[in-house]
Amino acid sequence: MKWIVFTFKRTFLLRLKKIECRIKTYLLNRSAKKAFKYKESAFKRIVASVRERGWLFIVIFITLTISITWANTRFSLTIGNINTIKTEKRIIMPEEKNNIIKNTSVEPHPQPPSTNKIGPRIKEDILEDFFKEDDIEFAILVDKTKKELLVVQNLERYLKVVERFPVSLGKSPGNKKREGDMKTPEGKYKIINIKKDAELLPRYGPMAFVLNYPNETDMAMGKTGSGIWIHGTEGEKITPDTKGCVEINNANLMKLAEYAGNGTPVIILPEESNIWE
Repeated sequence: MKWIVFTFKRTFLLRLKKIECRIKTYLLNRSAKKAFKYKESAFKRIVASVRERGWLFIVIFITLTISITWANTRFSLTIGNINTIKTEKRIIMPEEKNNIIKNTSVEPHPQPPSTNKIGPRIKEDILEDFFKEDDIEFAILVDKTKKELLVVQNLERYLKVVERFPVSLGKSPGNKKREGDMKTPEGKYKIINIKKDAELLPRYGPMAFVLNYPNETDMAMGKTGSGIWIHGTEGEKITPDTKGCVEINNANLMKLAEYAGNGTPVIILPEESNIWE
């Protein structure tokens, strides 16, 4: 009887032990499957994100490439500008960056030999007196030979032509000497007054800049006359000639008003003078 009970008990315990082992094995396998399934799903999510947002990574890569290239270019240009800084002032034409006008108010340094041709230079020291003072930012240059008006800006290390306008001048050639000779004066002047539309006849346009002709030099030479202006037109086009004033298209006159004011220097160059080298 005892042997039967012992045999039954041992068989029962062995089967219970097997069941326990199977349960533990099942639980371990289940945990392993969950872990593998989590890693697999995370990897799938990453792959899916890359596939869905692949364009974003491409854009970031292109942006970084452009930024690095731009930074390298700017750095190279900065170094180049530092190496090419000159102490002499130069005038740079707006449409021809190689056309440089010499300003002899600062002594130029000897230029290194070069095979490149340099653009035309001014022979005369026409801007010297006006740009000795740093508070003069803009000056007006009237070329009677080419019938052009140029706005010259005084920058830190050079002089730059920022605007160029065609103009009409006095009917008679030469330098003005007396009232009524229909000539445009030549010399260095300044704007002393600005007349608005309400003060002007229609033929003078919307605005007029009054020059200080005759100045002290003119009066010392016995010159007479008055009323020399830079003014606009009655129509859209400038007339063939004037009584001695400098006439400019109305649209260009309004552009000129952005740079000109009381005290702005006006240099009127002589006719047939070869000011460009």
